[in-house]
Amino acid sequence: MSKWYETSPAGMELIKRFEGCAERLPDGRLKAYKKPGDPWTIGWGITGAMPDGRPVTDGLVITQQEADTALEWFVRSVSDPLTRKHFNAQSQAEFDALSSWVFNINQGKLERGEYSLPALVNLRARDLDAVIAKWIQYKNPGTIFEQGLYRRRLAELCMFFGWPWHFALSAVLKRENGNIVDMTPPDYILELAEQAKPIASLPDPPKPAKPVVPVKVEPLPEVKPEPQIGTKPISPKTVKPEEVPYKIDPNAGLKPLEESERAIGYFWQNLARLFLRLTGLGTFGTAAAGVANVVQSDAVLGTALLDLTIPLLVFVTGIVIAFVAKQYGDWRRKRGEESASQGMY
Repeated sequence: MSKWYETSPAGMELIKRFEGCAERLPDGRLKAYKKPGDPWTIGWGITGAMPDGRPVTDGLVITQQEADTALEWFVRSVSDPLTRKHFNAQSQAEFDALSSWVFNINQGKLERGEYSLPALVNLRARDLDAVIAKWIQYKNPGTIFEQGLYRRRLAELCMFFGWPWHFALSAVLKRENGNIVDMTPPDYILELAEQAKPIASLPDPPKPAKPVVPVKVEPLPEVKPEPQIGTKPISPKTVKPEEVPYKIDPNAGLKPLEESERAIGYFWQNLARLFLRLTGLGTFGTAAAGVANVVQSDAVLGTALLDLTIPLLVFVTGIVIAFVAKQYGDWRRKRGEESASQGMY
């Protein structure tokens, strides 16, 4: 007596793949059909009678839903009980394969003990080569169903061992005048299935991706940085970092202020401004003193003009020097900004 199993959806799929729903009418319904040497059949290989008692014979027409219901009923009420009774299945995969075999053979002969496969499967120490050889023998000789049955037996064996059975669909078996003229070796199909992933490890089919709902993101208002307590107020001339033509590498570290072209240029700019201021103050002070002396003295006009010319020359010279220093400082600072790669400390 086998451990209690029932045919799984995988086993049902195997039965459906090889039974098929033949003789379909234009409106989608199925009618009973008969082939030489076989009983009247309808839907998924149902013979005898429908679950409601209607005999499967000429003229019977059913819907697809009725065919699916009849298959479920036959498997649960006939195939599953016979499989549990006559086979000692050790796994769900074994039970599914044996259930497909029971569904397809003559159940009356199975009850009368006319098949030897159960004895081979139920041995405590199975001879798997003998099981395979015997399983393959259950196929009709020399009929148009031969190749389909050969593929079904190989598919059932693949499932029995827990391997994917779709490799069996490529097997070939042809007969001419009762002799086999072309046959795919069973070992070849079983070896392909064994090397593939086991049924239990096959991934689930991918789930459909959820539709992406676009989310409208409002731009954040620009926040001006507030000065921290204890620091100098932010300069009104502050600009954004991307507006400064620096190419500073944040990983390059900081270099001393005195080594920076920018700092040297800035020094010369401020030196020029300081020199301009000192020159202006000194020149105008000297000029004012000279004018006062002219007014207070009785010197001739030439002497007065000489007193005014000297401060003027000093002023012009100071302006020129300051301008040159300013231009030099601007040039050094601009060159430093364009080539800057490090920050300063």
